[in-house]
Amino acid sequence: MTANLLAHTKLFKAGIARSGAYNRTLTPFGFQNEERTYWDDPKLYYDMSPFSFANQIKTPLLLIHGDADDNPGTFPINSERLFNAIKGFGGTVRLVYLLYEAHGYRGRENLLHMLWEVSISRLKKEHLAFMNRVRRETITVPRYLRPCRQYLRKSHRAAQAEQPVRTANL
Repeated sequence: MTANLLAHTKLFKAGIARSGAYNRTLTPFGFQNEERTYWDDPKLYYDMSPFSFANQIKTPLLLIHGDADDNPGTFPINSERLFNAIKGFGGTVRLVYLLYEAHGYRGRENLLHMLWEVSISRLKKEHLAFMNRVRRETITVPRYLRPCRQYLRKSHRAAQAEQPVRTANL
């Protein structure tokens, strides 16, 4: 739903999508309450797929997916393909795989990491402004940024390489 809203509206500043079905053509024999197959109504499958409108997604998007997702409609390849499509069209997107997680996240470390990703996406803009000030002048690091400085550097390098970030249980 999040990716679909970002593809068709300009109402939001950013979005967070978790374990989604972004390409309905990967479920050709129906989905949810839809009983028509892809071959019965290909336009419906095209219109229901945010992947089809990846060129229109310019709003920053955080994709979170369990790498062991066994739900037939939301295999991890959905997130990977949407990530590559948005990146290919020059959009801002980040893909985080939660290792050993199925469709519903249960691991304590992964839940904490997911919460960290969500909160850090809010702080990222403030952090970048802060880092620009640091380059110009010497100031002390705010207390709330101290624990995540090292991880920010690591994730920044991964973002520069345009690679999905895979997390492990800590």
